[in-house]
Amino acid sequence: MARLTEWDHGGGPPGSCDLDSSTTINPLGPPFSMELLWKSLSKHLAFYPDPYSEKIQRALASFYAVPPANVLPGAGATALLYRLFETFRPARILLPEPVFSEYPRAGEVFGIPMVFVRPGVPAHHSPWPVDPGFSGVIKQARRGDLVVLVNPVNPTGEEFSRESLHALGEMLLLKGACLLIDESFQDFIGSRSSVLPLWDGVFSSFFVLKSFTKISGLAGIRTGVLFGPEGILSVIRQGMGPWSLGLLEQEVIVQLIENHQKSLEQCVAIESLLEELSGFFVMKNIPVSRGAGPFLLVRTGWGDRAGEIARQSLEHFGVRLRVASGFGPPDGRDWIRIGFQGLTDPLRMVRTIEKLS
Repeated sequence: MARLTEWDHGGGPPGSCDLDSSTTINPLGPPFSMELLWKSLSKHLAFYPDPYSEKIQRALASFYAVPPANVLPGAGATALLYRLFETFRPARILLPEPVFSEYPRAGEVFGIPMVFVRPGVPAHHSPWPVDPGFSGVIKQARRGDLVVLVNPVNPTGEEFSRESLHALGEMLLLKGACLLIDESFQDFIGSRSSVLPLWDGVFSSFFVLKSFTKISGLAGIRTGVLFGPEGILSVIRQGMGPWSLGLLEQEVIVQLIENHQKSLEQCVAIESLLEELSGFFVMKNIPVSRGAGPFLLVRTGWGDRAGEIARQSLEHFGVRLRVASGFGPPDGRDWIRIGFQGLTDPLRMVRTIEKLS
């Protein structure tokens, strides 16, 4: 945990900066009409919502072709993650690096031992490829362990095929271990490597976590879903109690399902914006690494000065940056991850990095 800096998670209160490139929120806004959303809500706000979100549970189950008992909607992926760790309590958590900092943070909260699996040597597709072939993960996994993978990886955008993840899950099952796959960025790549289409008996040892706050562009409205074994989800659901998901959150999930095609169209536009921003950095001879994820890694070489330079960026230029050290690799201080808000003003992002360097 000592490796994490105060910049590891990004974000900030409204008005804290002019341009927040540290977060990964849909820069095009919701793929549905907020006006129509409010009109729909205004008729029902005086009444309690569906206490156990059963309508949303069934809608998600139908959309992803998964049995309803294996679906648990909740107030954001992070809240569901903490509930999972609290209820499931694995013997250990295996974290192939780089990894989103909220996983080790949650593991520490519940006193769960953590094993960090170092990344492989730099490759053309990533400065920190996850443990090639998952060999380190398979070797170290023991009965009762939970392996956590993000697909595509945050922050490198490294993508794993659903077949390779299925094979990994089968090998872990033989060892008595489980696999959690965070698919919070799958929506931005058309869910092409999501494991949900392969849901079957083998997935009795699988958990899949999805965040909807990113694709909805509504970070302040916490929405997400956890897929997993019926028994574990049932215990978590009981522990959450009634009305854990408000009417607004439930309706946002409905709107996302109904406007899925619009989301896909937005993702095509976001891909174009990423190409544009990447091209600007290349023109300025600033090294860029870009994978399948909806973000860029920019090499700064700031090293030990990264935290201080990030503060200068915020104080003097009004641009919030996210230093990549919070994802684990030791040379993460030499990189920054640029999320969606950086796409809204690409020239300003390039000029800011030039000035800081």
